[in-house]
Amino acid sequence: MFRCLIDAGFGNIKTLYRRKDCDTLQHVTEVVSSSSHSNQPVNYDSGNGWVWRTWKAFFADRFKKVPNVSKYHYFRFSSEEPGVMYMKVSSADESEVRFVICKTHLLEMAHDDIPPQIAAAGLSAERVKYLYRHVRPLVRRPFQDILCPAPEAEI
Repeated sequence: MFRCLIDAGFGNIKTLYRRKDCDTLQHVTEVVSSSSHSNQPVNYDSGNGWVWRTWKAFFADRFKKVPNVSKYHYFRFSSEEPGVMYMKVSSADESEVRFVICKTHLLEMAHDDIPPQIAAAGLSAERVKYLYRHVRPLVRRPFQDILCPAPEAEI
């Protein structure tokens, strides 16, 4: 029988999560870290968190869409042919489909050229009101202000 270790890791988290009260992100972090020695939580911190960029528009200007990409399961790239991709439907296929993915010559792209950042939008005022009215009563009292603070505008 084949077992997936990633699924087992999530199973450990799920088992422990059912037995713990989780009212804050810190509680969930503790559950993940104590569920297994191989499980390590990664939290998004608005101050030092991930940087989101407009990659879709950035790539659309530089690369072509691959026709019928979902039918292919094996892809090969080579440093000898930058900007070219080879695709096969299965590993048993002997023939590969060659596809030039770059719209422009690869050398014309600057290595430090990256798309602009996207600022996190945060929660809308309507969503904050909803959380305060409907979710806050379900949270234990000491953690209500942490998880569902009162909206700045009048309720």
